Amino acid sequence: MRFKHDTAQYVVGLQKELQLAAELVSSAISVALSQSELDNLRELYRLAHTIKGSAAMVDQLEIARLAQQLEQIAGESYRAKTPLSTSQCEAAQLLIAQIQSGLEAIG
Repeated sequence: MRFKHDTAQYVVGLQKELQLAAELVSSAISVALSQSELDNLRELYRLAHTIKGSAAMVDQLEIARLAQQLEQIAGESYRAKTPLSTSQCEAAQLLIAQIQSGLEAIG
């Protein structure tokens, strides 16, 4: 199934982007994000959005729901131009793991 293959690649991208975003959490609390850091958040949002839409099209509604939550987390930080908080990073990590588990369950 093409959805499973493509989404697995998107998950790899999500993991990479989240790792980059998580590095900001340990930096100063009120730091202005660079363009590169904003691009990272936008890419995290874009990948989550892509997974959400693809999953909905092939009736993988649980994966779509998880991706929507991840999209919301990334989108809030991107629009506010602020780094992800520790709790947002933890929630995003859990959502990515759940998306990955959902993909593995597809036959």
